[in-house]
Amino acid sequence: MPPVRSGIADYTRDLVAALTGAAEIDVFVASTDEVDTAHETGAPARYATAHDFPWRHHRAPYDLTIFQMGNSWCHDFMWPYLFRYPGLVVLHDGHLHHARAWSLLRRGRSDDYRAELAFNHPELPREAAEAALAGLGGTLYYFWPMLRSVVTSARAVAVHSEALADEIAAIRRTPGAKSGEAGVYGSGHLICRPTRKEAEEYYHYIVYDMGDWEAAEHAAAIRTKGRSTPLATLQRLKERLISGLGTYPVVGSYDDAAEAFKWMSDAGLNGMAIGLVNYIKDFPALRDEVLPRMARLGLREPHKAKSHPAMAQQQLGATA
Repeated sequence: MPPVRSGIADYTRDLVAALTGAAEIDVFVASTDEVDTAHETGAPARYATAHDFPWRHHRAPYDLTIFQMGNSWCHDFMWPYLFRYPGLVVLHDGHLHHARAWSLLRRGRSDDYRAELAFNHPELPREAAEAALAGLGGTLYYFWPMLRSVVTSARAVAVHSEALADEIAAIRRTPGAKSGEAGVYGSGHLICRPTRKEAEEYYHYIVYDMGDWEAAEHAAAIRTKGRSTPLATLQRLKERLISGLGTYPVVGSYDDAAEAFKWMSDAGLNGMAIGLVNYIKDFPALRDEVLPRMARLGLREPHKAKSHPAMAQQQLGATA
């Protein structure tokens, strides 16, 4: 809740205001600052820190506990209550791996992280957790959303999109199934040019000549807080934060890019959301150079233009 700077905080504040009067609501937050802000602004409902929740719930059990969950450190305080007091989980993100990993690893709970990753994604090899423990989890987290533990323990789950609702329903219907059956998808950014040299020079330009290293230092400090990270790994993390917000970088020639996607596909990745530095300038190369190469590698079906029926009739008429 405010003053926490989060879209979910603003949304929850407005939701509480709208529901007050229709139900008795107690709001439990992480800090006394949030309680004080609520009192100062005359917010409806009763506010208290989360430490007061257990005894209040024991004294007068609540009909429903609602968790507003997102993939952010802001929700760190909710995890101990989430499984002990199951309720309605409102998922504002389709991935919770970043938040859960940060919560566990900053406290040195490496074994708990390994166990939870194995429970959420039983299809993964046991060694998968070691990449995150080595400080390389930023991009990998997008492959493994870690939703199963939250979804299967909740009394109900609410989401914002039909696609995510279908995924949640599948998890709840088959709690023992491997999540890999639903597909493994990642997030990356593409920097490609006709030659590898050109791509690497442009990458160096946006990272080292134009990059905001102060912001990268701050973001990297948050992601690695509470654990030791090798200098080379930390440097690579900062570069990725600058070039593509920490997602996986695909840098090289058009051939290099297609081969990189082939390598990831062979490793088990089903698809990837790709960001571009300049969509207007860079998309033609993706469309005209990279995608055809991916089709030749068997990663995509060749694009076949479909003519409009009226246009087809005109063409037939012109050749009659």
